[in-house]
Amino acid sequence: VAPLVVGSQIKPSIQCVEVDLKDGVGMDDVGLIGEAADAYRAAISVFGRDEVPLDWAQTNGTLGIALMEIAVRVPSEDVLLEARDAFANALEIYRDVDPGIAEYLAGRIEEINVGLGG
Repeated sequence: VAPLVVGSQIKPSIQCVEVDLKDGVGMDDVGLIGEAADAYRAAISVFGRDEVPLDWAQTNGTLGIALMEIAVRVPSEDVLLEARDAFANALEIYRDVDPGIAEYLAGRIEEINVGLGG
């Protein structure tokens, strides 16, 4: 994964990691999934909700998925809480745009809440 220096480099870096993960490469590699999470966090910090709401929401949702994958391999309440926050951020946008994705995100939030005992 290329170093994340400026916004124009973030999207190619994310796409590279996504391709690896979608192809199953590194799915057992917490480090690679962590790199993906770092790339998603960087993208979220560069591309704001108000400027590109769907990109922001999609990236938050994908960050949530990556964090859940990490938590499956290395149990961590903090990681699950961050995943829940990322899904909640994405849900804010998708609630009004795509009911199917909104339902998926709400399901992930509920799954985390149940897992955390809440």
